Order: sequence, then C-alpha cells, then structure tokens
Amino acid sequence: MGKETGVIKVFFRVPKTGFITPDDGSEDLLFSHEHVPNYDEVCTKLYLGQRVSFERGVTYPSGPGAKNVTIL
Repeated sequence: MGKETGVIKVFFRVPKTGFITPDDGSEDLLFSHEHVPNYDEVCTKLYLGQRVSFERGVTYPSGPGAKNVTIL
C-alpha cells in the first residue's frame, strides 16, 4: 500500500501516541512515536487537525495502526 492522508484526531505528548482519522473515512488509526520519522524534531508541530500522510501496516493490541507518519 502507498501513502494515504488524514488528520491528527488526538495526540498525547506522553506516552507519545495519537490517532489519525484517514481521509477515506475508514476507522481511526493509532500511531506511536517510533513510527514518526524525526519524531524529536516534529513532535512540537503535531496538533489536533494537523494534515499528515501515513502508511498502514502496523497492528497494535487495540487495533490497526499507521507508520511513516509525516506532516504535510
């Protein structure tokens, strides 16, 4: 699968996780800091409603997740 787009629904600086609402209307995806390239540089730029691109392919115990999350 290729890159998709969506918006940050919620982001928790601690424990460095959040949820993305995909533009295609599918269920929200969990993401974790280890799946955000250069997290330490971009963490202050992540906010509610921030447009991002991502790839699917991570599965957490709570459900599907996103990887390679980047700010648009």
